[in-house]
Amino acid sequence: GQEATDSAAKQSAAISASIESMRAARESISTRTAAYQPKVEARLRSGVGRNFDGVADQKRDTSAQLALNWNLYNGGSDQARVRQATNLMEQAADTRDKTCRDVRQTAAIAFNDTRKLTDLLTSLERNTASIIKARDAYRQQFDIGQRNLLDLLNAENEVYTARRAVVNARSDLAIAQARS
Repeated sequence: GQEATDSAAKQSAAISASIESMRAARESISTRTAAYQPKVEARLRSGVGRNFDGVADQKRDTSAQLALNWNLYNGGSDQARVRQATNLMEQAADTRDKTCRDVRQTAAIAFNDTRKLTDLLTSLERNTASIIKARDAYRQQFDIGQRNLLDLLNAENEVYTARRAVVNARSDLAIAQARS
């Protein structure tokens, strides 16, 4: 029971997808909060030519700059983006939790169905064997004149119905095993 649900939870693509969605939302928060950090840029420029930048006979111009940008206030848009990303992460966490519950529940149901259908199949196979024995006895009695044809045909129908029930149970068991 518990081992089957734990195994299903570990192998579930839905759970893996919901965890990755949560990680992406968490990373989005990190990206949004990076807007508050200062940015330092180093800029180099060099140029060669005549009448460069409108200055006559200048042949060479080189400059180096160091720029510091710091977002002190951006109209609240950065804070709104962080709140939005936080809400998305909370939604992703809720989705992950729901997905975990759903996968565990589905695995538990499939495990219980498998156990129930295995027991049912055993019972149906025993019942089919006893019905076949009864049909064989009816055939022998029909051959010596103690049973009529209608009794023999009813026995054949019971065998057919019992075998059909076994095939249906095997099919249901295979589906339940595929789900677990």
